[in-house]
Amino acid sequence: MILGDTIAACSTLAILLLYFTHQLQIWHIYLISAVNGGFGQIQNLVYSTSLTLIVPPHHYIRTNSMDSIVGYAPQIFAPALAGILYFIIGLVGIALIDLATFAVAIATLLAIHIPQL
Repeated sequence: MILGDTIAACSTLAILLLYFTHQLQIWHIYLISAVNGGFGQIQNLVYSTSLTLIVPPHHYIRTNSMDSIVGYAPQIFAPALAGILYFIIGLVGIALIDLATFAVAIATLLAIHIPQL
């Protein structure tokens, strides 16, 4: 999971670098999205597997329900929020928020213990 977040954070940094150097092209976005999508799928599989190691079996249904809410809500609301924020804080502000969320996610993963099989 840390690898997936790190790849996504590096992708955001790459977009910022290309943006600041006035080199950002649409194909860069496509390529970075493809890389993020691939690592995102691996990250989702690892996340799903780790839930079964952390959560007791009698809480699986509750956990799965909460996971659905947490999983789908950002996919619905994040693009709309980013569209609104783009006019307020611009691409750089959105990228900084994105990097901050990656930092929180990675710090959280480093702080918790996930049992190994």
